[in-house]
Amino acid sequence: MSDAQEMESIDSQQDLTKVNKMGTDSMLKLIIQYSLPAIAGLLVTALYGFVDGIFIGIGVGDAGIAATTAAMPFMVITMAINTLIGNGGNIVASIRLGEGKHAEAEKSLGNVITLMIITAIIIAAVCIPLIDPILWASGATPESIDLARPYLLIMIGGFICGALSGGIGNYIRTAGAPNVNMMFMIVGGVVNIVLDYLFVLVFSWGIVGAATATIISQAMCSVMTMVFFTRKKCAIRFRVRYMKLDGKMVKLVFKIGLAGFFMNALMAVTSIIINQLFIHYGDMEAITGTGALAAYGASGRVQQIFFQIIIGISMAAQPLIGYNYGAGKLKRVKDCFWKSANVGFVGLLIMTVIAELVPEPLLSLFGLTPVVMDFAVWIMRSIMIMMPLAAYGIIASTYFMATGKAMKANILVLLRQIILLVPALFLCPVVLPIVFGISPAGAIIWAFPIVDVISTAISMIVAWKD
Repeated sequence: MSDAQEMESIDSQQDLTKVNKMGTDSMLKLIIQYSLPAIAGLLVTALYGFVDGIFIGIGVGDAGIAATTAAMPFMVITMAINTLIGNGGNIVASIRLGEGKHAEAEKSLGNVITLMIITAIIIAAVCIPLIDPILWASGATPESIDLARPYLLIMIGGFICGALSGGIGNYIRTAGAPNVNMMFMIVGGVVNIVLDYLFVLVFSWGIVGAATATIISQAMCSVMTMVFFTRKKCAIRFRVRYMKLDGKMVKLVFKIGLAGFFMNALMAVTSIIINQLFIHYGDMEAITGTGALAAYGASGRVQQIFFQIIIGISMAAQPLIGYNYGAGKLKRVKDCFWKSANVGFVGLLIMTVIAELVPEPLLSLFGLTPVVMDFAVWIMRSIMIMMPLAAYGIIASTYFMATGKAMKANILVLLRQIILLVPALFLCPVVLPIVFGISPAGAIIWAFPIVDVISTAISMIVAWKD
């Protein structure tokens, strides 16, 4: 890059004051300032997924919720790709801003947009012809496959919308405008809820209407996000010349984003395993496999709302840690880590109390049959019991990703999602019924609280010694 281009990039950065405050303001104040908009936006996003499930439950029934649950592993894979490219690029940008290399931050944005477009094309070309094998492997049942197929096809076709609104949206916080990102997410959430009501209930489009509403709302967010980065005063501007892929930049983005990709990709693997286990053991009980999937899907939508607390704090901590690490302010990096983890623990503790005391009012909105409803309550109470501890493990992974220590982040993710969780998922329905007398299907979900305790302890030891 020429000196003239570098100066042009710097001269156009008229809104860098907010960015530079990441290295000077009170860390707790910054965490709250960045977390609240992120959490609010994520809650709205989770809420429209929650409302989406309600409309599907009312308009389609248990089989509709089971169908979206079968499609969920693939959706998690797309989230993993967004994390690999979007979060990887965003961390590069935050570190480069801390180092004062504004042009490099902008180059990461341009390269990420190009990578998202290429990825969307590859996903469509590979997955559309294989839609049925993907769904069967993910846990579709004979009752849900015909509903899951059109839903997933629409989501695959609209992948680029979610990639730009979610993956690129993270850059808005790094550009010092967390409130703007929150506003975009709220607008998208409100639009999705309104369209859900119209398409699913009024027009009777069923599960196709739910998927269409999601893609349209994501497309709106994508347009708003891209417009934001064309503003002359934006700290990180979109420039067409930076869409040309740079080998070193792409390699760095993938290296840093790999831990986040593993985290989500391995979640997809565990989701497939859980779906298959619920079908296997559910069919042996009154709940049936389809009912078990519906219960897991309904409880999962509620848990997703609760879990946005720590996800929002993690997203807020990422640019703060990355900026201060790039600026060499290592004491502030550690301060951000511990305060973010502690705030996340308190937030999740409050959500856990709510889940344990009053799960029925939320789950009853999905129109579940009595047997499925009882099982959904059991799942929610079981999986939430140790969730506050997960705050420390998640922030630890964020800390290592944001400081470019991808290997440690990858090891922690692999430890939790595969080494510990997969054996626990298979052992719990075999061992726990013998020890505690609970049903095999009901024992599956207890793998999560057991693993939360073990993985959190290991993550904290690794982070403490770093």
